Amino acid sequence: MKINKNLTITERGYILILFVYLLLVINLSIYGAYFTNNGHSNVLSLAFIFLTSILPFIISKDVFLNDKILSITLYIIALSLLYHISLVGPYLNGSDIHTEYFYSNNVLINHYWDIEEFTNVNSMINMVIFLPILSLILNVDLISVFKIILPLIFSAVPVILFYIYKEKYSLEFSYLASILFMFIPIFYYNMPSHGRVQIAELFFVLSLFLIVHFESRSMKNRFILLIFTFCIVVSHYGLSYLYLFVLGLMSILLYFLKRKNVPTNFTSTYIIVFSVFLLSWYLYTSNGSLFSCIVRISDSIYTSVFNDFLQPDTRDTLMLATRNELSFVRVLVKWLQILVLASIVIGYLNVLQTKYTRYIVGHHDVQYAEDFFILTGFALFIVFLSVAIPTFSQRLNFWRLYQMMLIFLAPFGIFGMEWLLKKMNIKNVSILISMFLCVFLLFNMGFVSEILHDDAPINYALNKTTPSITYPRVYEDDLPGAFWLKKNTYNATYYGSADSGYLLLMSLFGFGYVGQFDSNSTNITSDSYILVTSNELTYNKLSLYVENEGVKSDVYYNSCFHNYLSQNKSKIYDSGASNSWR
Repeated sequence: MKINKNLTITERGYILILFVYLLLVINLSIYGAYFTNNGHSNVLSLAFIFLTSILPFIISKDVFLNDKILSITLYIIALSLLYHISLVGPYLNGSDIHTEYFYSNNVLINHYWDIEEFTNVNSMINMVIFLPILSLILNVDLISVFKIILPLIFSAVPVILFYIYKEKYSLEFSYLASILFMFIPIFYYNMPSHGRVQIAELFFVLSLFLIVHFESRSMKNRFILLIFTFCIVVSHYGLSYLYLFVLGLMSILLYFLKRKNVPTNFTSTYIIVFSVFLLSWYLYTSNGSLFSCIVRISDSIYTSVFNDFLQPDTRDTLMLATRNELSFVRVLVKWLQILVLASIVIGYLNVLQTKYTRYIVGHHDVQYAEDFFILTGFALFIVFLSVAIPTFSQRLNFWRLYQMMLIFLAPFGIFGMEWLLKKMNIKNVSILISMFLCVFLLFNMGFVSEILHDDAPINYALNKTTPSITYPRVYEDDLPGAFWLKKNTYNATYYGSADSGYLLLMSLFGFGYVGQFDSNSTNITSDSYILVTSNELTYNKLSLYVENEGVKSDVYYNSCFHNYLSQNKSKIYDSGASNSWR
């Protein structure tokens, strides 16, 4: 990036210091994960979190209010946050990523894509074509593609959002809104374990940029928009169906918008083309399995409305808001999250009440305002459904849903904070919002928890020995037992616990061969193999899978299953930390 020649020596010095600061942040993120993986001190990771939390204050200097400088800053923040989590451990962590790895690795091993294997993940081109090609072109193993390359790609999402927001908002406001989007914990805790969603969101925000951009009526931009939209469909079915639902609502509004001569980039043609391509692709590549999945989810939600409407335990969102936390720090974290959500609602309602156009700068704001404001309304409506309708959030994964909706909701979170502070006659609003974002990150990334030596640590990436019974994390000690089974067994049935054991086996053997421990674990067939992970042996805990009213959940029992193993099974492999049984 070229530095403006009109800048003074002092201003150039500030920019140079900023770039050195950003290099320090990204290096602390990488080396902090490395030192934690090797059982050393987490001081570097704590320093990374603290230095990152200060970056919202960058806007306090006018010399930094430059779109190129701010976009570089946002990219480095995003990449550092993602690497802090994705680089933990030698293997994959999280849930969906293990299934994604299995299908991607199958293509690499077999040298072709078996399109007739009709499963949801196998119909996603980004997993079965794009990632294997990346692995071959870059000459890196597939694990590195998931842990290193995908975060490099996904980190562009906040930057694109910044350019979407700045189309009509000030640079300062757009920067803070993008920061809020990244500082919500789902961005850095959950997204590294969902490769499909990372790529799909990238194409989604690229499509959104063209939709809300006032020049997107050109033929070139319309063609590019169609390409990006098709890429959403072949990247993630959940986001595609959600987008189809929003477009369905938008089609209803198109009639009224046209009657009032309100311009919009959402056209009937675009909605029809998207719908036809989505239905055709999923019918052809997954043999209708995705349709069956949607029907089952819809039926479960429909049934629960009549049977469980007054039962708060059928709503993950209400249970999270009302549950008793393990420590005072976790209580504060929960209320900070609630405060952000309340700010979003307040911001949206206030903009709606005051004819939101007064918050938008520029001369061609009507089209942008109508499209984006309506989409934000739909996003809030979807979040409301996750609270109001039983099992809605459980079946559709509230946290992933919330993260997608933050694409639209983040600016209104800043609006809400701004409105609240102005109501209290407080000056220096942007500085106070930056301070809140700083505190918000320190609490949510476990910095405060580690400093206070909290009994319920929040961030497993800060401590290699932290038990991850509440998070599907694969430890290095678990790998020998699983790899031994892969090498020495064939065409068998494998069982693992509902957290890391099952997922680790899924990445090696795939659907149809792997099962989870459940409440009837003693019914496991005699010829099946069982993997017991190091975490389960160390903490004498076992994660069991249960299904209640069609909703899956994990229940953690004091393990009596080990007694069952010793009495009914034979140990066939012992690595000293984890073991395998038959």
